[in-house]
Amino acid sequence: MLTCDREKPRHYGDEKGRYWSVSQVVEAVTGDRGYKDPVAMQRGTDVHQIFALQLGAAMGWCEMPDVPDEYRGYSDGITRWIDQANPQPMMLERTLRHKTYPYAGTMDFVGMVKDEYGVLDLKTGEPARWHSLQLHGYQKMLDKAAKMWILYVGADGQFQFKAVKPSARDWAAFQNGLSILQWREAA
Repeated sequence: MLTCDREKPRHYGDEKGRYWSVSQVVEAVTGDRGYKDPVAMQRGTDVHQIFALQLGAAMGWCEMPDVPDEYRGYSDGITRWIDQANPQPMMLERTLRHKTYPYAGTMDFVGMVKDEYGVLDLKTGEPARWHSLQLHGYQKMLDKAAKMWILYVGADGQFQFKAVKPSARDWAAFQNGLSILQWREAA
């Protein structure tokens, strides 16, 4: 079973070894840590939990979560997306590792959206170029070809559902991030 410890040089580990996180790889490429603000990090964590619970409730797996007022807009956007896209999750908040590359990550959603199999990443901030790198890392951990999507939700209740096209350039950049991490570790 994979565990995560963000204090270790390689965030993920199991009985077979330690693995860099997808976030660490993306940071090696971009130099950007993503969320630096603790408030934004907490918001992202909370909205991700709401997302998983709302999808679970839509599938009949659990009760609809009580959503604090400060997250009502995000929740409304998620609800509208669920109603429009009719997602069928196979995995929610699932941690996996790549079979051959030394990295792992936690995917927000793997499953069907409008009869297509894929991986989805939920974002509460503004679109950024590195989001595509992150999705390419997640997609390559799956056993079969998968579509890639980003769901941006805002505090105003709006959402944007965006398909991410496969990009040899983004996958190469992700692999280069792994190479950079390996190079730094060997120093």
